[in-house]
Amino acid sequence: MRNTVPRTDPKYSATRPDMSLGIRRSFASAVLVTLVLTGCSRDGRELRPASPDQNASIAVTTTAPIDPPTETLEFAVAGPWRESEDIAVAHTCAGEGTPPPLEILGIPSDAAALAVHLVELTSPERPLWLIANLAPDSRVLADGVVPADAVAVAVTIADGTAITDAGGVRTYAAPCPPPGERREYLLSVYALDAAIPAEVAASNDADVILGAIEERAYDIAESVFTFTGQ
Repeated sequence: MRNTVPRTDPKYSATRPDMSLGIRRSFASAVLVTLVLTGCSRDGRELRPASPDQNASIAVTTTAPIDPPTETLEFAVAGPWRESEDIAVAHTCAGEGTPPPLEILGIPSDAAALAVHLVELTSPERPLWLIANLAPDSRVLADGVVPADAVAVAVTIADGTAITDAGGVRTYAAPCPPPGERREYLLSVYALDAAIPAEVAASNDADVILGAIEERAYDIAESVFTFTGQ
C-alpha cells in the first residue's frame, strides 16, 4: 500500500500554500483599488458621484496655451553693412554708387513722419543723404528708392554746389574717401512728431530742412558703417 502524507505535515504546507487565502487577498485588493479610483481624483480630492447622464470616465479639460506678450522692438535701422564695418561696395563711389536699401525696425507708433540723414563723421556739416517726410510705416527702402510723397534733398559739394549726373541733381552722395583712407559714416533715422511743412521742404535747402527735422524729432535710430577709399 502506498504511503500518504497527511495534509498537516509541515513539509506539505511549505510546498503547497493555502490557495483560498491568496484568492481572498486578491479579491480584497481589487475592491480596495476600485474604491480608491471611484472616490478620489489624481490629487487626492474626493469626487462627487457621477450623475446619470455621465459615464464612468473622467473628462480632462485642457486650457489653450496663452501666447506670450509681443516683444517691443527697439527703434533701429539696418543696411548692407555690419555695425561699424564696411558698407557694400555697390553703394560707394568704387561701385555703382546707388543708395543703400534700409530696414527700419521698431518705429514709434505715434510717429507722424520719418527722416533719414547720412554724414561722414569727419565733415558732419555736409549731408550725403537727406530725406524728409517719409511715411511712418516706411519699414523698408528697397535699394534706397525714395517714395514719391517723401522729400529727397539735393546733395552738394563743399561750396554748396548741387551734385549732378546724367539723371539730373543727385540726392545721394556715395561714400568716397581718398585711396587708402578709412572713414566712418553715421546714418540716422528720426521719428518726427509732425511732418516738415511743404514750404520748408520746397526750399531744397539742406540746412533749413535739417533744422526743421531736428525741431520735430523726438526719437532717433542710428547706425555706423565704414569704408576705405580705393
